[in-house]
Amino acid sequence: MLFNPPYMLIQSLRAKSVRLKICRINGLQLVVPRRFNKQKIPDILHKNQKWILRNWHHISANTSSDQKTALPQELDLLFLNEKWQIQYYPQEINNILLEIQENHIIKITGNTQDYKLVITALKKHLKQKARKYLMAKLDQLCQTTQLSYSALSIRDTQSRWGSCSAKKRISLNFKLLFLPPDIVEYVLIHELCHTRHLNHSTHFWQLVERFCPKYLEMRQKLKKISFSLPLWLEKVFGLG
Repeated sequence: MLFNPPYMLIQSLRAKSVRLKICRINGLQLVVPRRFNKQKIPDILHKNQKWILRNWHHISANTSSDQKTALPQELDLLFLNEKWQIQYYPQEINNILLEIQENHIIKITGNTQDYKLVITALKKHLKQKARKYLMAKLDQLCQTTQLSYSALSIRDTQSRWGSCSAKKRISLNFKLLFLPPDIVEYVLIHELCHTRHLNHSTHFWQLVERFCPKYLEMRQKLKKISFSLPLWLEKVFGLG
């Protein structure tokens, strides 16, 4: 019997082929190019049955319904070697106030019953932190590699750790703060190398290897690490 979980179909301007992704919040997702022939979907699901079943059970076994709405109690920012405790102080107001205190404590005051409001405030804080520290690391790598970029943006994307445009504009996911330094460095080197080769050609990977000799190991670690991230970091309010 075939295992056919519900899925979300996402049409992407960037997609050149079909990509399957299983998210702990939104479940199975099929990312497809625009004008994709939807009649091919059953065949794609059939060919990927083993992968879907294995990862679906893995997520189900490690994710309870309570976890999906549980407020985070700490921030373990591996890239910065920082661990922050989060303390909540409910008040009968409609907004959230986030304060940074001594001893690595984040104080959140206000309508803490509103999950979306709290998560939005935390992500805003983390994006600001990511801009400061990821830019510093990126600039350091520019000196090492003699590669340069024109602009940096910090985003909350669901399926990309980073990207680079033809105009050398680099975009980084703020969730990189939760990854170990060696993996973050690989991601940044990867995007800097795209400023010279806007593809994944042999020349591109040779350039990556010049600055990150263990890039194959980093790639494998990066593929496995998404399931270890805190559940609240995933997009829970739909796709944007």
